Amino acid sequence: MVVGFLLAAGIANPALAQDEVAATEPSYLFVFDGEDAQLKQVSGKADTFELTVPTRGRGHLVTWFTDRPVRDVGHTTMKNFVGLWQQDGDDGFAENPPNVAISFNQRTVIATMDEPKLIRTRKGGQALRSTMTLVKGEALTTLLQENENLAAQVKRASSNTIRGTRRLPAVSVFVDSAQSPYSDSSSHNDDPRPDSSDEDDDHEQPPDETQEETDNS
Repeated sequence: MVVGFLLAAGIANPALAQDEVAATEPSYLFVFDGEDAQLKQVSGKADTFELTVPTRGRGHLVTWFTDRPVRDVGHTTMKNFVGLWQQDGDDGFAENPPNVAISFNQRTVIATMDEPKLIRTRKGGQALRSTMTLVKGEALTTLLQENENLAAQVKRASSNTIRGTRRLPAVSVFVDSAQSPYSDSSSHNDDPRPDSSDEDDDHEQPPDETQEETDNS
């Protein structure tokens, strides 16, 4: 369960006893942002994009917070955040990618987030790359009617359409967490603060920037 992992990772409140945690089952939500990001449409898939967000190295943290009835807030590393997609389980992020609201230049789009990974940039830095699939039709209507965490963002999404490749001077991503993507925390750093273990060895390069356009809409 996600609570067990987050407790081990130092994200959840350690003062809560295990029976109390099981009884409340808090829902964990996440927010991260960045600058000079890119949304690039996946070839042949009109509603699927890769979002690449440069990070500020080990000091670039993801904010987490819990929904009612448990109120708590804190930070975790990008590495721990990406780990939410790396565990098995029917209720995990790998099986059920979370809905997200991507906000940039006074625009919002609603998508599902999948396959996040940390990559190296051409300039020697680090970026978070994820696959984003736009939510459409009845699924978007359902979020508006039934998901109080995303309802306001869905209202701002209007047509919920993007085309081509866009350079985003600034972007913020709100991740709506389902219950518990974790059942085993043994392979994860149990300290949410950044350290040398958060450096990723994946040297994949970001997309060619020559065909990008800056989104100023």
